[in-house]
Amino acid sequence: MASLDKRFALIANNGDVLFPYVKHQRETGRTGFALTIAGNQDRNGGGDYTHDITKVIRQVVFDGYAVRAKTQGKANRERDGSLGLGKDAVHKFYVAPEFEYLVKGSKYERVSKLPVQRKESASFESSKTGPSSAPASLDPLSEIVKLTPDDYREGLKANSGKISQRQRLMLAAHYAAPNRSLSMRQLALTATFDGLASASIEYSQLGRFIADDIGIGSPGSWIQFLAEMVSASATNAELRWVMREPLAEALEQLGWVEPSPYGFEANAALAELGAEPGFQELPETTRLALVNARIGQGGFRRRMLEIWGGRCAVTGCALPEVLVASHAKSWRHSSTEERLDEFNGLPLVATLDRLFDRGLIGFADDGALVKIEKVEWATLAELGITPSAKLRTVHARHIPYLQHHRDEHGLQRALA
Repeated sequence: MASLDKRFALIANNGDVLFPYVKHQRETGRTGFALTIAGNQDRNGGGDYTHDITKVIRQVVFDGYAVRAKTQGKANRERDGSLGLGKDAVHKFYVAPEFEYLVKGSKYERVSKLPVQRKESASFESSKTGPSSAPASLDPLSEIVKLTPDDYREGLKANSGKISQRQRLMLAAHYAAPNRSLSMRQLALTATFDGLASASIEYSQLGRFIADDIGIGSPGSWIQFLAEMVSASATNAELRWVMREPLAEALEQLGWVEPSPYGFEANAALAELGAEPGFQELPETTRLALVNARIGQGGFRRRMLEIWGGRCAVTGCALPEVLVASHAKSWRHSSTEERLDEFNGLPLVATLDRLFDRGLIGFADDGALVKIEKVEWATLAELGITPSAKLRTVHARHIPYLQHHRDEHGLQRALA
């Protein structure tokens, strides 16, 4: 890929954005931005080669020079070549803010924001009868949401030599996280960064790599090329970022990640179970079922919810997002069959689940809620839990598991 300089661009009347690039001339061995003027053409061995972008800006904007430039973001690049202002339907230009002082007094129109140039497939471009007359969008976010897995895959491939191991680790961690949602603090921890700022800079740079290849300007934060911000009211450290799905697909296609339906939780469960004697000898389907059961997912969760009509076993809440699959007989004390037995589970809203899991509350054989002595009913009342709370129903197969839970946590005394 040519070394484009995005600090200066020529804007054609059809919305094409053309950037000067460092060129190598085989005949003379010269390299740099190729500047030419009438009668001194680059193709004839003439022209002026320079690595000074400020010289390029001044001579193109004020002195009538053309510069070798490329269109980025389009498969059809018929306009690429030596281009100057006032010719070839190019009458506007863009310069980065740090170079605005160079172009004061120009007779040509300067745009204050780099226009967005969408990538288009070669097949789509070849079907056109001529150049598009539609101007490029000026809203980067509206263009980001249109990106495809192919866009991301090509952007990652083009920059693979620049992407550090830490950046790849951050991508893999983000992909594997539950719901592909992490805060920047969590991302920093995954790659063992010394500070939050360092992690943010690295991830932003990764987003910038993608942006430069695709040809889209800054949306305010380069991270938005990688993920969508979902909690703007949080502090910078705790902002939640959800990886964009086309990026996740591109990572899978490139083989940079190992597809996993439950991410970190499943990996942690697999590591825990893998340390148990005999786990590796179990059939693969059983191992997967155990991993899912350990994190309250899969067939175990589905069968358990069917027993309870998809509702909390106590409150009747039907929001699946807040229901946790709680094992009554603890995981460490259960056999493989008991771990997968849907009657060893209760779907509970988060507050009840935490109390039940810690053994602060339990349930009698008739479903009545029981508690340990140190927990006062007044305290439970603050959580909306009253002495009348009970399981909505109890099956005979639930009773041995409820009994084990009470015995394990000393709840039998409270029952008496």
